[in-house]
Amino acid sequence: MKKYDILEKETSKNIIPFLFILWLYSWNQGWVNMAACRFDSGYLISLGSSLGIFFVLYTLVKNLYGKKSLIWQFVLFCGRYSLVIYSVHAIEKFTCDWKFISSFFNIPKDYSSVFQIVIRVLIAYLGARLLLKNKFIREKIFRVEN
Repeated sequence: MKKYDILEKETSKNIIPFLFILWLYSWNQGWVNMAACRFDSGYLISLGSSLGIFFVLYTLVKNLYGKKSLIWQFVLFCGRYSLVIYSVHAIEKFTCDWKFISSFFNIPKDYSSVFQIVIRVLIAYLGARLLLKNKFIREKIFRVEN
């Protein structure tokens, strides 16, 4: 992408909203797992949606780089401690039944995807913060030094 300057072309910038909508659709249909070759919304839509979220994240990081905003601090935390966040996310994925949780809190089906995204981001962020508070886990398991 860098070799052909795809990220900076105007045509790429025009297609980002479409690809992001594909990502929302793909995410709503199930999940994308390239390791297990599982593409619930179809291979091409899943591939396009992955490109869409990549473009969105790239644009977000590029525009916020070096700023002291709260969003940038969150993105920086997620990048710096991505292995810790991934570990929390993996545990959450196999322990939470999101259909049950949505029905327990009486979340309408139309809003359950948004509810799930917000709660999963909060769990990943707060769980990572909690793990990083423990010196042994932070330094011996994740090899993070402050």
